[in-house]
Amino acid sequence: LAPERESEAGPPALPPADTRETVARAVATTDGRSFDLRFAPQSDAGDALVGWIVMMIDTSAARASERQREQIMQLLTHDMRSPQSSIIALIEDAPAGALDPGTSRRIEAYARRTLSLADGFVQLARAEAVDHVFAEVDLDDIVVEAVDELWPQSSARRISVDFESPGDELLMMGDRAMLARAFINLIGNAIKYSHDGGAVRVSLARRGHEAVCAIADDGV
Repeated sequence: LAPERESEAGPPALPPADTRETVARAVATTDGRSFDLRFAPQSDAGDALVGWIVMMIDTSAARASERQREQIMQLLTHDMRSPQSSIIALIEDAPAGALDPGTSRRIEAYARRTLSLADGFVQLARAEAVDHVFAEVDLDDIVVEAVDELWPQSSARRISVDFESPGDELLMMGDRAMLARAFINLIGNAIKYSHDGGAVRVSLARRGHEAVCAIADDGV
């Protein structure tokens, strides 16, 4: 076994003798397998360190899955987005009359749809990731930003989006990007399935130690 960090050399050494806490280290074998190595100190009646219980957890499958997810995200964020963005740019910059208007609209719609699918998959992959950036966020601000981002869609169909705010900060610990994505999806669906000229109602309230957001529409 060798440490996974290249800056370390040789096999993983035992923790210092004065350590009285479980120590975890990531290691890898020469054939590419990954393990989590954990040392739990064992003491005698006089609290003298007499040895270690060592537990080895095979994380090869999890690490392989993580690498595969990163490769897929790279494919979607660059390799798939780049040609779709180029298609849209070509359509927008094409001389007047160079393309049939109906065909042009359909090609652009397909390209934007592909971009949306790629973005959605990337967001899903990030949401399922183990590591999230948790920080104190104001949920009221996040909902307002979600409503503002969807203004082009709602205004184009004359759909009013009415937001009932709690009137003050509603602070919580969360991943801002993921929460924003969730509200954009929910409010976006309400707009999508509403009839032209309809209304979407969004309310945010504090109930004890919880925050409750309700989204309602009058569509199908």
